[in-house]
Amino acid sequence: MALNKCRRFLPCILLIFIAVIIILFPYRQPTFIPKEWLYSMSVKIKNKVILWKQPDLSKIRAGIHYPKRFSTNKDEKLFQIYRTDLNSVEMEMFLRTVSLFSRALSSANITHMVYGGTAIGSRRHHGFIPWDDDIDVWINKTEKKKSKGILSSIPKFGLYSPNNFQWKFFYKNLKTLKQKPFRWPYIDIFYFEENATHIWDELPPHRTRYHKKSIIFPLYDRKFQSIKLPTPCAIDKFVGESAIKNCQSSSYSHRMEGSVPAKFHMKVLCSKLYHLHPFVFRTKHNETHYKEELKQNETLIHKIFVPTNLCAT
Repeated sequence: MALNKCRRFLPCILLIFIAVIIILFPYRQPTFIPKEWLYSMSVKIKNKVILWKQPDLSKIRAGIHYPKRFSTNKDEKLFQIYRTDLNSVEMEMFLRTVSLFSRALSSANITHMVYGGTAIGSRRHHGFIPWDDDIDVWINKTEKKKSKGILSSIPKFGLYSPNNFQWKFFYKNLKTLKQKPFRWPYIDIFYFEENATHIWDELPPHRTRYHKKSIIFPLYDRKFQSIKLPTPCAIDKFVGESAIKNCQSSSYSHRMEGSVPAKFHMKVLCSKLYHLHPFVFRTKHNETHYKEELKQNETLIHKIFVPTNLCAT
């Protein structure tokens, strides 16, 4: 008799046990991020693995000052307008954040690529546009919900995800932009829509071009500073010839979330800045590869070789 009573109540006991487990240990979206990546990141330099230590966050500047008047020297005036925007700690924080961001999305098989000024910077400078202060990334809109779950679950990092505006992914423990629901440096996240042949930005203000899929896919990992990021296969066609030859100064400060004074807006031939900043020079190396040399003036910084038929693979 006692055994029969136990058998009758066993399903109820099991259900209660499962309910307690669910309440005490709720399901968490997997982060796909090893714990060590939350505190230090490894970067391969000359076949040696170097650990990045915790950056000195006090060196991340909340604001910058614009000169009241321009220099009478032509080169000095150009540098006042096209000045290097990031110090070494700010750049390291950007690279750490975007590496973590990209690794999380890649681990979940979420399609993403460099976009906007970051795509231009990758092609023209092998990294940041020297006077830029953010990173732009494009993600497929069909993976919006999935990407939100992944990115919002990463410890120590935040995701600002408003409607009808680009999202932002950032490290929480920063003292910049305290009046905002996000911090700088951040990753600007845009989403693209698609049909059978083209993709375009989901937000009307950024829907300036419709890109052929044939110049974008398959993506490839292209050099960006000391790391690599997913990039459209025909990067020249994606950013356009004008963006490679002409250099537009910054009109917006992401660091301070405000417009740059109008007198600092300028557009010049990039050749006028070759002595001030590093630029990539692409030539045909052979039938299968381009040679890309990063130079400042005539000083070679580095060179890489890029396959010519990336879109055909």
